[in-house]
Amino acid sequence: MKTEQMTKEERSLLETLDKIVRSEKVRAQIRPIVERVRAELARKPKALMAWEPIVLETFGALPPSIRSGWVFILRAGADTGAERHPNSHQRMMSGRSQNRCEIWGERYRNGV
Repeated sequence: MKTEQMTKEERSLLETLDKIVRSEKVRAQIRPIVERVRAELARKPKALMAWEPIVLETFGALPPSIRSGWVFILRAGADTGAERHPNSHQRMMSGRSQNRCEIWGERYRNGV
């Protein structure tokens, strides 16, 4: 299988998003959301994950292609199965621990 290369535009976007999310001002606003989501997951022992949206203004100026932000917390060892988002691009960042994330490129989006 041929390895897909990241475009310069995508790399630049990821670097921009990384800088935004790692800023102390943004992290300070996201921490309470993380704590609420963590508490929600703790209250539901059978749930694989919990989540909450983040108001986009939290991040300051975002590229127009970014239309939502979320905090997801998965229970340790959880396998949530495959998800498919054919109408969008998903970008994620791990907050603390090791994760496994399967990524499908253009080949899979086109049903090949």
